[in-house]
Amino acid sequence: MSMIAALIGRILLAVIFIVSGIGKIMDPAPAAGMMASVGLPSNMALGVGIFELVAGLLLPVWDRLPDDHVQVWRLNTDDGQSFLGRIVPAPLVSKLADAFGINAAITVSGDDTAKHVMTSGEISSVGAYRLKRSLVAGQQRLELLDWPHTRLAELKAAGCFTDIIQHRTRMFVPVANAAAVIERIAA
Repeated sequence: MSMIAALIGRILLAVIFIVSGIGKIMDPAPAAGMMASVGLPSNMALGVGIFELVAGLLLPVWDRLPDDHVQVWRLNTDDGQSFLGRIVPAPLVSKLADAFGINAAITVSGDDTAKHVMTSGEISSVGAYRLKRSLVAGQQRLELLDWPHTRLAELKAAGCFTDIIQHRTRMFVPVANAAAVIERIAA
């Protein structure tokens, strides 16, 4: 019930932002006058309207977006178009598609997967396995999870290596050539 109430609250709040933003964009003069009366630059009214409109459109879906990489970017094309949005790392695109109910088959390169895991520390899927960043002997490594011991020889042939830590065999992907090894494992 609280999930539904939160969604309804976000939608109603979004409507306030959208209506207010559209009003300022369609006729910025009243907002410019009000801003000038309190000592703010009146030419900010249109910018405030655009901000309110964008905030209103993002508010209902913001919780579905990944928690990291929250910086909003504006991209301008050579033909003068402008796009506002967030950059989502390639390994998170399929998770984001699932959050919006979109059935999408996204193929992520081994290089993108390795970079994402090493920089974010997030666990990523690699074929039937999961890949995570682990600190071992003072070095960051890429550790392969969920591998059956029956596939030990096959994974080593693909380029992985093992290390016995606390009486347990753990599988690692070498960081130096992680892209090629991940591509072989995922195939």
